[in-house]
Amino acid sequence: MKTQQLYDDTFLKILWNDESRVIGIDWKEATSSMTGEEFKKELTLFADHVEAKKAHGILVDVKNFRHKPGPDTQEWRVKNISGRYYAAGVRRFAFLFPEGVPMPPMMNQSSPGEKFATRAFNRAEEALAWLKAADTDPASIVLKFLEALGAKDFEALRGLIDEGVSFKSPMEVHEGAASFMRSMHNLGPIIERVK
Repeated sequence: MKTQQLYDDTFLKILWNDESRVIGIDWKEATSSMTGEEFKKELTLFADHVEAKKAHGILVDVKNFRHKPGPDTQEWRVKNISGRYYAAGVRRFAFLFPEGVPMPPMMNQSSPGEKFATRAFNRAEEALAWLKAADTDPASIVLKFLEALGAKDFEALRGLIDEGVSFKSPMEVHEGAASFMRSMHNLGPIIERVK
């Protein structure tokens, strides 16, 4: 991945790839001395960059991460950071572990309350391929279209399907719009299973 360095400090580097719209954290070994408040400050700073770049994917390299987050950190992260990622456009989040290191199962699932997929990898190439696929898989394409219609989440989507949509744009005259909405209505049960 051809990257541009956006930021560098004692604990992390923030990297960006414009073509893939993937932003990343490269944690440093200095995180061994990082306090809980410093960790939260770094995540907040990173969220600012995610929002500014409107990233689609996040790659967090934890090979050199040494900080031990406190018991309240995960709840704080979901409440204060994860929603910002999703609102900026993030749909996939990947952790990068050293090769050969077993990955804890919890690293292959999103935390309750997160709206993006999470996976862990041992190889950067695999992680990047998965992150980039977020822009090409059918679910992501449909979600982008629904967000353009004003559906911010699955509940809003259900409302659009149940009420029908009045198009106030050139799409109004597009011959496939009505057909698409009928298809979306039929997809309702499938969407519920994805939820």
